[in-house]
Amino acid sequence: MEQQPEASVDAAASQDLEPNDSASALDLAWMSPSHRSVPAQALLRIKQICELMPDLFSTALAVQITHLSISRDILATAIKQFRSDAEALTREDLAGLLTAAVNGGRHGFDAVLRSRKGSDRKGGSASLWAKHNE
Repeated sequence: MEQQPEASVDAAASQDLEPNDSASALDLAWMSPSHRSVPAQALLRIKQICELMPDLFSTALAVQITHLSISRDILATAIKQFRSDAEALTREDLAGLLTAAVNGGRHGFDAVLRSRKGSDRKGGSASLWAKHNE
């Protein structure tokens, strides 16, 4: 089996990463910090992220980084809807975990999670982002 020179392999790999035309390029404008999300569209993306991520830490990090223009309280409410491992946490606790995930990485997240689990605090008021089962 003949090996290709390293330069040609790198060139081929970089061609795979570049879009062939603007029509095939991914639309990532929704991830821009200045983008204002429509709640229904953001909830759909957050739901997909929640389903794809293996744990609450990965979910918290991915949701927050991809939805920079949405407040942590709203993101926490959305995550609670789609993650069963977030059910025991209040919205405020989950918002704290979002902050801990970004500022403290895995260690900060785990420390806040340990301090919040089993607390007797109640959730806050409902928002447009919350799903109501009535």
